[in-house]
Amino acid sequence: MGKQEKDFVGKQQIGIQHLEIMNARQMQMQIERIKTQLLKLGPMRPGTLSCQFKDRENKKGPFWQLSYTYQMKSKTEYVRPAFLKQIKTETANFKKFKKLTQQWVDLSLALSKEMVRTASEDSLT
Repeated sequence: MGKQEKDFVGKQQIGIQHLEIMNARQMQMQIERIKTQLLKLGPMRPGTLSCQFKDRENKKGPFWQLSYTYQMKSKTEYVRPAFLKQIKTETANFKKFKKLTQQWVDLSLALSKEMVRTASEDSLT
């Protein structure tokens, strides 16, 4: 992620106000960068990993669980240690996917508003 993208992500977390100072070209460029980042994501799956214990009091017998919601249903799956690294990568990719798509939607809405505003100003002159 380049400096410009990091700056945008940081400002994106502050709120939608940053989008109001971007022009249409900047928004379109940012959308293209987001599309490129989305294409680079690998396999993904929703969920949160947590380490549980068969004996909670003594923290003995650890095992991993993956919890997620899919099609409005809560699911929990046990994860074998051999697949832990893979599942961690897939859940991290899903979180990136959600973050990037939310930024894309925010930018698309701001871009649409900017285009309508510009068209309205042009029709008045």
